[in-house]
This record gives sequence, C-alpha cells and structure tokens, in this order.
Amino acid sequence: MKIRQLGSTDLYPTLMGIGGFHLIETPQTDVTQILNSYLDRGGNYIETAADYGDGISEKKIAAAVSTRRDEFILASKCGRRTKKEAERSIQRSLKNLQSDHLDILFMHAVQTTEEADQIHAKDGAIHAALEAQKNGMVKYIAVSGHGYPYGLLRSIEQFDYDLLMTHFNYFDQYNYPVIHEKLAPMCFEQGVGLVGMKALADGYLYRTPEQSIRFALNQPISTLVLGANTMDYLDYDWSLTDSFEFLNETELKELKNSA
Repeated sequence: MKIRQLGSTDLYPTLMGIGGFHLIETPQTDVTQILNSYLDRGGNYIETAADYGDGISEKKIAAAVSTRRDEFILASKCGRRTKKEAERSIQRSLKNLQSDHLDILFMHAVQTTEEADQIHAKDGAIHAALEAQKNGMVKYIAVSGHGYPYGLLRSIEQFDYDLLMTHFNYFDQYNYPVIHEKLAPMCFEQGVGLVGMKALADGYLYRTPEQSIRFALNQPISTLVLGANTMDYLDYDWSLTDSFEFLNETELKELKNSA
C-alpha cells in the first residue's frame, strides 16, 4: 500500500489507518485477528483515545499488538483540558497501551474556541503534552476535532502543532466548507500534517463507500482512519485504499452534485 509523509514529521503512514473507537464493542479475539492481519499486510497506523470506552480500546489494542510495537505508528488522544488532568490521562494511556511512548498525542475533540483557549492557557493541557514530549513519552503533538472547525483554527493559531485530524467527506464539504477553504490550506502552508477520518460521514454515505473513501484520499491528507471492526470490513477497506486512484474532474463533479 502507498504511504505519504505526514506533514513535516518523519512519519510515513499507509493510506489506510485503523481507528480504535469501534474496537470498544469488538471481542478481544476479533481485535487481535484484525489488527495483526492489518500489520501483516503492511498497514502501519493504529489510533485510539483515552476516552474510547474509558480506556477499553487502548487495552484491547495493547493485548492484540503490543509485542509488535515497533511495526506501527501509535496514536492516542487526550480529552482533558487542564495540565494536571492531561498528565494523568497521558500516563494512563501509556499504561493501558503497554508502551513507553506515543508517536502521536492528539488534543482530543477541540470543537470550540473556548476549548482551544483552555488547552493553551497557562495551566492548560498543552503544557502536559510538552513535558511528555520533553521526557520522551510523546514524539509529536497534534490536535483533533470534528464538526465545527473553529476550535481547530484557533488551536493552530495558538500553537505549532505537528499534525491535525478532522473529517473529510463529500457530504460535509457543504456543511463545513471552512475545512476545505481555510483550515486545510492553513495546515499546508504551516507544514501541519493532516489525518482524515469519517469518510462515510458517520454512516450517511453508506451507499457509496468506494466513492467516499476515494474522495477523502483525494484531499491533502496523509492517512485515512477507518473503523474496520470486522475482518470483512478490513478486507473491503484495504482493497479500496490499496487500489486507490485519484478521482477525475467528472467524478468529483458528480459527487458534489449528489451530496
């Protein structure tokens, strides 16, 4: 599978990444099979969050692939807003994931400018991330959000993030045009790597999975996180991303007209 450099970092994820949210309800035996099969095929980006099942997702990932830690990029997310809370969250994530470091730590679900201001205040969570980075517990610091993009815009104005994650799909390009018209160009100009998610718009685009995934990968993202929580989904998602071809102008126009 093709790889793309993640912004200005030294990370080169495969086009398909695996997200950890839907692993919460997936039996451990299935999680182990899915994640190991993904790595066996050459996939190298696994992502979760401290708040996914209050640590359940992190623990399941560790049980499945912690012995293969050097084979993949590991990302988790911190949803706390103060430094003290974030310190505890980061420590717990490392324990849950059975790893001494995260390749990427996201400030999680920054939806509003007020949340961005809290994170970047004197006692904000960003300072816990910086200390963790200084101590070798975190390699790159990132920010994520979905829905209204204004918290993300404020975030990258306040701090030099390495990466940013948000949704890219042909349904929401009209709901949140600022993502395509302002946020993504700002990230490109500043060398902030982009990670994509929600290619199927939380299921609204379930009738057009191939077009949806191709549209997302048409955007200036380095990897697209997909919720492959069964082997059938893994096989299907892998086949689409592994054979990815850019949409032509006619295809893009058809998608825009159908949104």
